[in-house]
Amino acid sequence: IPGKWGYVERAQEVVVTGLNESGRSVRIRAEGLFARALQHEIDHLDGVLFIDKALEIQDEEQIEDEDEEQDGDQGDTR
Repeated sequence: IPGKWGYVERAQEVVVTGLNESGRSVRIRAEGLFARALQHEIDHLDGVLFIDKALEIQDEEQIEDEDEEQDGDQGDTR
């Protein structure tokens, strides 16, 4: 969704089962970034959009405003 941002909670570890290109059953255990990527891609296959799962949806402008506020809170560090 262009211009929209949101955080989606994902499991740190997953076990995924499916079929390979030969039709044989496969099982993949993943953790970390690979686990997140598998969950993301399975969402695509299931037709699930991130807006269906995101905890909060923000516009790009809201993100930029928050970034500017955080930069302003840093103050002068000299």
